[in-house]
Parts: sequence; C-alpha cells; structure tokens
Amino acid sequence: MDRAIRPDPAAACDLRQLDYGEHLLVWSFRAIVAGRWDCEAIRREHRQAFGAAAEPARQALRAFALETERSARHPITLGQPGLLGVTRDEQRILAAHAAAQSDDRPGFEAHMSRLIGRAAGPAFYPLARLTARALADRGHRLGAATRAPLRAPPPARDAAPPAAPVPLEPTMSRHDPRPIAPSTSAPGPTLAPAERLLIASLLAWAQARRQGLPPQRALGALLAARASPRAAALFAAWAQAIEADSLRPLQAECPHCGGAGPDVQRLVAACGVAPVDLGLGERLLAPLVRDPAMVMILARSLNAALAASGWPLPARLGPPPEGSAGEPPQTLH
Repeated sequence: MDRAIRPDPAAACDLRQLDYGEHLLVWSFRAIVAGRWDCEAIRREHRQAFGAAAEPARQALRAFALETERSARHPITLGQPGLLGVTRDEQRILAAHAAAQSDDRPGFEAHMSRLIGRAAGPAFYPLARLTARALADRGHRLGAATRAPLRAPPPARDAAPPAAPVPLEPTMSRHDPRPIAPSTSAPGPTLAPAERLLIASLLAWAQARRQGLPPQRALGALLAARASPRAAALFAAWAQAIEADSLRPLQAECPHCGGAGPDVQRLVAACGVAPVDLGLGERLLAPLVRDPAMVMILARSLNAALAASGWPLPARLGPPPEGSAGEPPQTLH
C-alpha cells in the first residue's frame, strides 16, 4: 500500500482532540499502512471497540484502505504510528465515516471526492457505513465532520431525518450454530471457474463458522493467492455484510442433489449480474437480507476485483440451456 498511501508527518490537528472512535480509526488505518494489521494488541482493541462486529468491521476497514489505494489519483498522507498530529487526509477519512454513520451519503461522497481526487466508487459507502454502525452500536459517535476541512452540505429543511442505525450482529451464528452446512460434492460441470471459486469460498466460510474458527484468516490468504488481496478483502466484507444483515440462517447444501444450496446459488448469481442488473440481484437477495441494495454494491465491487484478477463471473440473465429439462438443477442461473 506504500505506493498510494504513504506516511507523512504533516498534521492539521491533534489526536488528543479526537473522540475514542475517531482515534481508533486513525490508529487502524495507520496500522494497515505500517504492516501491523495483524498485531494482537490491535485485534484486542478492535474486539473491545466493536464487540461482536469486530471481524466484519476489521474486514471493512481493510477493504476501505485497499479501495482508497486503488482509486486515489494522488498519494494519501497519513501520520506515522504514534504521531500526535492528524493529517488533513486523515481528517477527511474521519469526516467521511462520520457522514456514513449519520446516513448522509451526499456528505460522505463530498469528503471522499476531496480525499481521492475523483468521485468515490460504489464500494466505499457500504464499507464505511458498516464500520461506522459498528461503532455507533457500541456508543461511539463520530464527530469529525465538524472539524474536517470540507463540511458536508446541510440537509434540506423538509428532508426526512436519518434512519436510526440498525444493530450489527452476526446473525448466522446467532440463529443457529450450524447456519450453513458445507457440501461434500463438487459444483455442476457447467459452472464457470469464477463461480466454482466463489461457491468453494462460501462453503469454506460456512465450514469454518461451524468449527468455530475465524474464516477470514485462512480463507483470506487463499483467495489473495488465487485472485488478489483486494478480491480477498472484498469477499470477506461481502460475506460478513450478508451475515450481519441476514433475515434467517442460510442454507448452503441442496438437500436433493447435494450441490450448492439455493441460498448460495442466489448469492453467486447475484454477484454475477451485479455489473449489468443491480435490480435483478436485489430481487435475488431480497429473501436473504434486509438491505439487498447495500449487499449488491459490495457484490459489484467483488465482481470487478475478481475480473481484474482473471476470474470473470458470467452474468446469467437468460433461461437454462436447452437439453437440461428433467435434470435436477445444481445452480440457480
């Protein structure tokens, strides 16, 4: 990340002026750049700050940093770990997260455009909102927007008040200790390589959940090696956003054919159509999550990251191929 995000001691304010949540965000982004993300002290602080949402929030923070690295038109100046000064770019990051916490998307995009020098891509807002909501659920409000060099535009007088933050909890493990049963059979022969990779990743994620293991560690390294670190971070953020927003336990294994179950089918199909038909993807996800639009924004970014890594997902919009009548379907395409 040192090519696009570089430490720089130029500071516009002092860390001691920040609230706890804002201080934590600055510390987290500096740790990512310094290569200290897996430090146990940082993990422990995140567990204390985010509670049950610690892992989703960590993945969202890392994915946000990777997206910033990829999108920025100029180097982003961050302070060295331990520096008391807060740079203007760090203030803009805080202001963007404060706007996301207040569901102020225009304000968020204004701060992000100043940060990266262009319009923010669709993945930024759901990642920042996930982190900001996790802080709000633990009582940590962000107020950096009042100190940032660019302030979000005030809402119209007749605008509706922002919606109250929805508590972020990993509903997969809350509803059922075995929310997704891993499949022992391979996907159908007509699947594209990227679909096989995505299905295998979802089933591996489910198996790790069943065993009580953190899936993002081993699976993240595997996806980073097979595809790219950006794709791995976006997959983890996507999967954890689904967990946090799920309406019910998800089913991975089909009880009839033993292949990927209907919920995994919907997730893979929705990710495939994300670049061309967000509405169709939202309809596919509506039975699974409360906010399919936000999950689809992450799916579109994941789709683009996989394609850039040589794993393009097909957008299966048409009817099943001829000759498949009478055969039990293994995937929903």
